[in-house]
Amino acid sequence: MTFIYDTDCGFCQWSAQHLARINPALTITPSHPAAAELHTEHGVERGHRAIGLALAQAPRRWARIAGWVLLQRSLHWLFVGIYAVIARYRHRLGPLVGASSCRL
Repeated sequence: MTFIYDTDCGFCQWSAQHLARINPALTITPSHPAAAELHTEHGVERGHRAIGLALAQAPRRWARIAGWVLLQRSLHWLFVGIYAVIARYRHRLGPLVGASSCRL
């Protein structure tokens, strides 16, 4: 599985690095610009579904549970909204985690 993220976004870089530690089987690939994408043999997932699938395949149980929650259809509307807010304000989130800010 290959996880693709936006190189201009410090928060995105920080998040991708943490995701790689949680799931060492992931190949992390920077792209500019891109939303979070996960490429698998079954296709491409984007946004919260990409993150959820990456977590669901992780070796740690807590990560698999978190991934399972992110992939629940009944909560799809909630996670779409949360992802949209994070994407919109990601330039402000980078400095909060010690990462550089986006050029947005």
